[in-house]
Amino acid sequence: MKVHKQVLVVGLVLAIGGVSSAAQAGIISLFHGVGSGQLRSDWESQVGAFMEEDFTGGVPDDFSISIAGRLHNGFDTMGQLTDRLASGSTTTITFNFEIYAFGGNWDLNFRGAGRGIQINAGGVLIPIEIPHGHAGEFFGFISDVGFTQLVLSAGTQRGGPEKYTADDFLYASQTPRLDRSLAPAAKIVLVPEPGTLALLVLGILGIGFWRRKT
Repeated sequence: MKVHKQVLVVGLVLAIGGVSSAAQAGIISLFHGVGSGQLRSDWESQVGAFMEEDFTGGVPDDFSISIAGRLHNGFDTMGQLTDRLASGSTTTITFNFEIYAFGGNWDLNFRGAGRGIQINAGGVLIPIEIPHGHAGEFFGFISDVGFTQLVLSAGTQRGGPEKYTADDFLYASQTPRLDRSLAPAAKIVLVPEPGTLALLVLGILGIGFWRRKT
């Protein structure tokens, strides 16, 4: 019985630590590309120094792109990223160094509306998908922690496999100093992991059980 109690206490300690870690891994600013506070210029004002990849020559300097799953027909990086995301397929962008901000011009409407695009940044799911009606507008975000990998997958909007192009990727390798007066429409979102929350509940229940038994 003592071993069981110890396991529950350890679970609570791990859960508390996990919640703290998850709270630190939130996306803190999103830019949708439409309207005041959401444009590429607003992203640039918030980020300051950044790098840009316009896919000239077809081979990015600072990152690599890999695909997994089916129906990536037409995938190309000559002049721009051209891709198709079906259910279960992913496109992964892996940077050679940590970045804290990312954005680009996305056209999801050039061959009809699909399902939109979900972005997972360093294990944190961006809570807003790139809309399937985006027609070349900017979509980007700023993170409060560094990450090296972005995973693109088909979104949850109505439509078939998402055919899209993306160009002019922007990214920053230094933590931006946010001036919230420059981005009034920026959103602050923390994304705790569901498994961490479940572990926390288990730990709390274990503490209560321990108190009743002692």
